[in-house]
Amino acid sequence: QITLSVESSSEDARIIVTDTGSGIDASLLPHIFDLFTQGSRGLDRTQGGLGIGLALVKAIVGLHHGEVYASSEGLGKGSTFTISIPRTRQERRLPQQKAALDSEESHLSILLVDDNVDAAESLSMLLSAVGHKVLVAANATDAINMVEQEHIDIFLLDIGLPDINGYDLAKTLRRHPALANKTYVSLTGYGQPQDRRLSEEAGFAHHLIKPVNHQLLLKVLAGVKPISASVL
Repeated sequence: QITLSVESSSEDARIIVTDTGSGIDASLLPHIFDLFTQGSRGLDRTQGGLGIGLALVKAIVGLHHGEVYASSEGLGKGSTFTISIPRTRQERRLPQQKAALDSEESHLSILLVDDNVDAAESLSMLLSAVGHKVLVAANATDAINMVEQEHIDIFLLDIGLPDINGYDLAKTLRRHPALANKTYVSLTGYGQPQDRRLSEEAGFAHHLIKPVNHQLLLKVLAGVKPISASVL
């Protein structure tokens, strides 16, 4: 049986995973996060594992300035792993940031176009959390249909779309007089000079590299002023 729980304080967040499995021998416990460290196993190797997983966990948690701990009462008595991640200063300021966006003048209507559903959903959640209205389209065709029904202040366009690329989509949208002066931001995995040149030629004001730096994106959005709704 595996139990997952989450706790938080003003300083950190903790993810606690407890199981009722094979447990960890006391002699192994101090070395459990060392690379290639494994407990004893039978010749059939039915328990699998290469001794890499926990070392990888420790490395990833460390990149977030956190720590991971393991505890166990011994073999056959299960184990508990606790990940502790410090809250960032930005997280602690989030209520104040949100309050600053509470005025209607700070809210933006954003069209996010990205065929990566998971990436689009997570970015949409982030932007919605700080007060913006976010519409999501998975392709250029849906995006074009949306702008005929919705007022948009800023466009966040993935370049590698399944029907037409983001450069051509931006050019198509900007042909509409009501959309010509909107703010366009390209989201792409390509950051070579020629890629930035193509973005500029297509009318993008900003060229952001994936994975998107959220603080940079929020800074870009802070410089965009909402414009009264207009009809295409």
